[in-house]
Amino acid sequence: RQYNLKVLDLLDAHLVAGGKVYYKDAMDKDNQMKEDNVVGGYSFHNLTHVEKLFLPLDVTAIGDNGLYGMYQLSYVRLPKTLKVIGNSAFSSCSELSELELPEGLTEMGGSVFSGCKKLKSLRIPKSVTTVGDGQFGEL
Repeated sequence: RQYNLKVLDLLDAHLVAGGKVYYKDAMDKDNQMKEDNVVGGYSFHNLTHVEKLFLPLDVTAIGDNGLYGMYQLSYVRLPKTLKVIGNSAFSSCSELSELELPEGLTEMGGSVFSGCKKLKSLRIPKSVTTVGDGQFGEL
């Protein structure tokens, strides 16, 4: 069970291609991480009691639905190396109230913050050149 896990500190971790993902998606038959330094799709899906998440320092992308359904997540430390945030990456992180996007981020997919009902503060850096539809749906 993951119910007692409140803080997930991965600062010193290294995400490596080939590792198994936490959430098994029926559409992704091999259920493996596809690239180094990328939080894959559904990687932390439904870790519902985690309140604080510190991603590894060398992460370059958060895949589609990467943090989807982390309902109690109120704080995320994003690395300065982050370039891409996929579709619905923070969707339904309903306790997330503020987020600092790093300078150097270039792409944000669609519906990234859909369902983040407590989001009060967000600054999108000048480096972002691509933004998908419906960023703030259901706010």
